[in-house]
Amino acid sequence: MGLLLNRFFAYQPASQENSFWVFHKYNTSLMGHQLGLDFYYFSSSPKETQPLLEDFLNSKLVTSAQAITLQNFFQSEGLGILIIDREAPYSQIEFDPQYLILRNNPPINLERILATYSPKQIIADGSNSPWFIEKWEQTWLEKGYNFYATHARGALKITP
Repeated sequence: MGLLLNRFFAYQPASQENSFWVFHKYNTSLMGHQLGLDFYYFSSSPKETQPLLEDFLNSKLVTSAQAITLQNFFQSEGLGILIIDREAPYSQIEFDPQYLILRNNPPINLERILATYSPKQIIADGSNSPWFIEKWEQTWLEKGYNFYATHARGALKITP
């Protein structure tokens, strides 16, 4: 009976979950959105990130996992995320993201981004080279922004 109650109380918060994850895997991107018991993820290298993804899913109460195509922005109840990528040209999007994710060493103009958006946190994932990350971190911190690099601090969970 105690095990059933434990499972019930663990299941309740998981069914209410709304979080976005930025994982760290060297030279690749892995991001996901947990919405209730469902998990939607993007991987730039599925074969390389499969063990990491399986470990994560085994640690969570998730009933389904589905691969999706990465878009330049993500919006869900209370979460606004802009993803700037070298492979997908940067263009202004008509919303104010709270988070900015940099992937694949994008050539960015810091002043232009700050003139358009006021993110509360900038995130660099594992697909960026350490040289770019060091340069960005120094610049963003000088400007007073919160910078998070997954290569130094590990995965990041973003919640509304």
